[in-house]
Amino acid sequence: YNFLEIRGMQVFMPQPKHRKGMTLRKFHKVLGLSLSLPLVLASTTGLVLLGRKDNFYGQETKRLLVRLHTWEILAKYSGSIMAVGLMTIVGTGLVLALRPEVKKWRYRREIELAKQRKVLKEVAQLAAGGQTVA
Repeated sequence: YNFLEIRGMQVFMPQPKHRKGMTLRKFHKVLGLSLSLPLVLASTTGLVLLGRKDNFYGQETKRLLVRLHTWEILAKYSGSIMAVGLMTIVGTGLVLALRPEVKKWRYRREIELAKQRKVLKEVAQLAAGGQTVA
């Protein structure tokens, strides 16, 4: 552990952890890259399907676009798997985006606790010396 001295106070600074295996950032990147092409296809077919009630295309084309959009053309539940993958990408992205803010909050809290410990230590020293604190 590292302690950083700020104006006479020691503040705990955790050392960076060296992790083996896949971190959250790597997982987010791999999942995003692996689902990027299917998500582009799903969003493109979804945009085209917005005009399905305006009869821009025939019934057979509409059926094909719906099967492509829901991924039923590949497998029965592949659309559900993609939806879970997309929710996972969004969730990990939110965690990665909010992580720096949480670290700032923890750091500020640690500084406040260090200040409180310093004040308590000074009060204890004054009390032990028989002096009163104003």
